[in-house]
Amino acid sequence: MKEKILNAKYILKDSFGMIYGAGIYLLLFELIYKGLMLILFKPILNIVVSLFIRAGGHEILVNREISQFLLSFTGIFMVILVMTISVVLVYYEFSVILLILDKSKKKEKIKLLQITGTALLKLKKIIKNRQIGLSLYILVLIPILNIGIQSSLLPTLSIPDFMIGEIDKYPGSEILFFLLSFALIYFFAKLFIVLPIMLFNNKSFKEASKKSFKTIKGQGLQIGFLIIAGMLIWITLAYLPFMILENVQFILFRILRSLSNISMSIFTLLISPFILSISLGIYNSYIEAGYLKREEISEKIELGFIGKRIWNILEKIFDLIQRIILKIKKHIKIFLPLFLILLIGLNIYSEESVKPIHDRQLLIGHRGGEYGVENTIDTIVFAGTNGADYVEMDVLLTKDNVPVVIHDNNLKRLGNIAENISDLTLEEIKKITIKSGDYEDNIPSLEELSKEVKGKTKLLLEFKTHGKEKDSIVDRTVEVLEKEEILEETIFHTSEIRIIEEFNEKHEDLSMGYVFIGKIGTFSARKMSKMPVDFISAEQSLIDKRMIREVHKSKKAVFAWTINDDYKAERLLELGVDGIITDYPVEIVELRDKYKNYNEKD
Repeated sequence: MKEKILNAKYILKDSFGMIYGAGIYLLLFELIYKGLMLILFKPILNIVVSLFIRAGGHEILVNREISQFLLSFTGIFMVILVMTISVVLVYYEFSVILLILDKSKKKEKIKLLQITGTALLKLKKIIKNRQIGLSLYILVLIPILNIGIQSSLLPTLSIPDFMIGEIDKYPGSEILFFLLSFALIYFFAKLFIVLPIMLFNNKSFKEASKKSFKTIKGQGLQIGFLIIAGMLIWITLAYLPFMILENVQFILFRILRSLSNISMSIFTLLISPFILSISLGIYNSYIEAGYLKREEISEKIELGFIGKRIWNILEKIFDLIQRIILKIKKHIKIFLPLFLILLIGLNIYSEESVKPIHDRQLLIGHRGGEYGVENTIDTIVFAGTNGADYVEMDVLLTKDNVPVVIHDNNLKRLGNIAENISDLTLEEIKKITIKSGDYEDNIPSLEELSKEVKGKTKLLLEFKTHGKEKDSIVDRTVEVLEKEEILEETIFHTSEIRIIEEFNEKHEDLSMGYVFIGKIGTFSARKMSKMPVDFISAEQSLIDKRMIREVHKSKKAVFAWTINDDYKAERLLELGVDGIITDYPVEIVELRDKYKNYNEKD
């Protein structure tokens, strides 16, 4: 019997019908809510986080400081508080969207103020009970899957590209990723109607999860395919204009790019309601088949004198908005062009990039690039002589204190042996063959590499440590570079603050950067000016326009890593980063130069 319940064609048609009927209200709510997030909720959360960080004796947390802080009492308390606030805000947003869609499904008049009030009532059970499962569902599962449901507070939570890139270099990683993705999507499908059950059946997350699993029993794959089909249809309808306009060049470039951004923004604003509409459609199918029963509540919000006054004012404001919406619907042919012109103007204004510190934005080959085995002489020279301005490479000390060019201390990944660089002499290391794909090579010493790259390419050298150094890696490295006369052409960075402090004490005239793997807290020019570095090498997910602007105010540059996608590279170049670290510097040269030439014409 259950096989006949989920009619994919009917559910998708019903979902589009709900979106069509409530589209303008959904957009209005999302714009208002995102505005509140931007000017109220996110700043409040940032203040809360900053207060906790300062209580822990820090200005901003980066790299290893993060784990140390999060394991402290102050850090644990901060995480619990921020997670609680975040879950409440995200669940409230999803509740309002589902209530709007439900009104659209029933063909009832949509009153945004009443719906937001009803959603507040639904929060009582969430706030009253500990909802650990809901926290994991909202703050981890939904964002990390990134298949449509996005909140204004936490748009996406994905595994950073650099981590995927590192894991991808191990044999069998593709199969592991596929199996993990399949398992997560299947689990998500089994919980797909958990939000409607919580909302319309007044259940806790635990109760709703059990109900969802029981109701969907045996149909997880079918729902998973339905979600994917819905996403593909939505992308085709909503994302296609973005793709077309994004690739149009030359004539009216900024207007067309603005239109593509607007297309993408509308796609982003309505994708969550669309996926939630599928969830509601499936939920309604089970209701109609008698497998579930709605349990509506008729509570009302109890307001005092001041609360009633404020509520009356809000009612008048929302009634005015409703009347405006009705007029817009009647005169859509007039309002739509005016609205688009306004949006284009605002988009062009807001899209203005941050001017890079240097005239030329740098292309930096990550460990040489994908042109051979990473961190080897041939790979580094190839990248440096075919377009890369600098080549990034890593240095570790051997057991006998010789700097060698390699990223991992353990040789399992590249050498397929259970040995560590820290336990081997240079002579022993030279006997080891390292492999990557169809390539194989040897681990070079820094001295060997320096001799070969001199006059061919500049280096961005990253200091790595393994904890067993018997001598200073800074001293041994600088000694080699000075001997080979390439010290002045080399810049340095590291993720370890103690290395930065040692380097600056001994070589303040040389350029040093700080590698940011992760961070908690906001960037500000004041905080950045206190960091004893010349540039920041940040993982791409940490970079936005505000971050670049604040770092530039402190007279420091921003390098982004590891960028292997043309679209991401162009976005970061437009934002105003000073350098891109990539596995494909040769392929991105043309894109960088095209963007640079376009800006010069501006």
